[in-house]
Amino acid sequence: MTNAVENGEVDAVIGHEMYLEHISTKCNVQKRYLDEKLSVSYWAIPINKNNPNLRNSINDILLEMENDGTLDELKLKWYGKY
Repeated sequence: MTNAVENGEVDAVIGHEMYLEHISTKCNVQKRYLDEKLSVSYWAIPINKNNPNLRNSINDILLEMENDGTLDELKLKWYGKY
């Protein structure tokens, strides 16, 4: 994807902002963002549908991590400033 931009094969790339920020920084590719988002995307963790307790536990932990800032710390660690 970044090679195609650098080589002039494509003019733009559409993707998740955090991922594209990571790639553009890593590969030193010029970036520019649209003023508004094209869509909202959601991430998922596949689990057995017959195990609602696991789903609820995962959701509770993710919410706790979001509220206490742990998710932001992990994003910063793995993707850099976003």
